[in-house]
Amino acid sequence: AEVKAITRAIGDTSFSMVGGRKIGKTSVLTHVHRLLQEMPAYRPFYLDCQAVHDYGALAAAMVDAWELSPLGELAPERFGQVLSQLPADDGMPVLLLDEVDELLAHDVDQREPLFRAFRALSQEGRCRFVFCGESVLSARLGDAASPLFNFCQVLHLGFLERQDARAMILEPLAEMGIPVREADSVVDAILDITSCHPNLVQYVCQQMLVQINDQGEREIAPATVRSVIGSRFFVDYYLSITWGSATALEKIITLLMVDQPLVTVHDLVDRLRAQHALYVSREEVVAALDHLVLCSVLD
Repeated sequence: AEVKAITRAIGDTSFSMVGGRKIGKTSVLTHVHRLLQEMPAYRPFYLDCQAVHDYGALAAAMVDAWELSPLGELAPERFGQVLSQLPADDGMPVLLLDEVDELLAHDVDQREPLFRAFRALSQEGRCRFVFCGESVLSARLGDAASPLFNFCQVLHLGFLERQDARAMILEPLAEMGIPVREADSVVDAILDITSCHPNLVQYVCQQMLVQINDQGEREIAPATVRSVIGSRFFVDYYLSITWGSATALEKIITLLMVDQPLVTVHDLVDRLRAQHALYVSREEVVAALDHLVLCSVLD
């Protein structure tokens, strides 16, 4: 659905895609890149910004990835000059910027001249953008003082729908010719433990294949799933994905809500103080909850 939304509307608007780590943002973005390459109306340019922490690093990354002439010191407000160096084929340039949080945080410190330039270029119809990020991008999208506010169409990537996760399990196994005994039980066990998180589903399926290969088995059965999800390796991987970018406060809030999932911010502040002697502000709790929602730990 997200791929279709972007490829059908990118001619009219830019997009921002937000979600927790390993939720599939980069996979969606690279798939969109491949599809746009096949559409004559667009010229897509993908850039991984994970290691881009300032304007100089951005200039160097673009020169390397897009084979541009050296840009020297990049003036954010003159980003349009970069567009003039892109290959002059017909079609609107679409800049696909992955993992923009660090770059955006730097831009915020400079009062956001770069993303103001991005907004102006998009509104002038000179190019379109697809941004991917986590908490920093999500926060700026909701801040009325930011140029990102009401700039992009926002897509939030969360867990898969149950029927899609089921297909993700069974279809590749069928293509490999691996039978699944008591398929409904196997699928339900995987989906219940992973909550349909795409990366966790992939991990369980990969480990099941490793296990039957090591044991010389010819099929996957309920016992195979129980063995995988009952291992310490799965527990460690599960926590690294679910809580990979969580703060200590966010982990504590998660644990407090296990037995009381419906709470207000006021309830949490009181419980943290009265029961655990943790004196945190309402604003800190709201920020923690927002990030847990972004990562699909909470609704």
